[in-house]
Amino acid sequence: PFRIVLDQGECRVYFGGSEQPSQIFNCKKFRSAVECDEIVWLQGRRGLGLPLPKAQLVDADAGDLRRWLKPYAVKALWFDGTLIAAYFLIYVVGGIVLPEPVAAFIAGWRLYVIIFTAGTAVFLLYDYLIFSLQTGVNKLVYRIKK
Repeated sequence: PFRIVLDQGECRVYFGGSEQPSQIFNCKKFRSAVECDEIVWLQGRRGLGLPLPKAQLVDADAGDLRRWLKPYAVKALWFDGTLIAAYFLIYVVGGIVLPEPVAAFIAGWRLYVIIFTAGTAVFLLYDYLIFSLQTGVNKLVYRIKK
């Protein structure tokens, strides 16, 4: 739930039942109820929206995608390496014995394939959830600071 109030060339965005605006934009050239020269309103799947200054929106290209993928690949490899190290510490060094059918299935190269495919998929979910949690905490801190 949000509301947008136009007053004297300003666009004030209120979230929930708050009496204080959470965002104020200069909208002297206002075109419609959800867009002006300076902001765009984006609505998420949960029904909550986000006003974004157009100055912060950019067109992405393949270079931007590579800039995002390189750090993700490094983090995913680090996560997979940690899984392999944990396997060796627990089962090889620690002496814990896996059940025979499981040990026979993951013997040899299959262990690495399972860790790199399933580990990377789990890491993608983990990274998304941590990022969502971080965004939620940032919103709470922002509300507390107000």
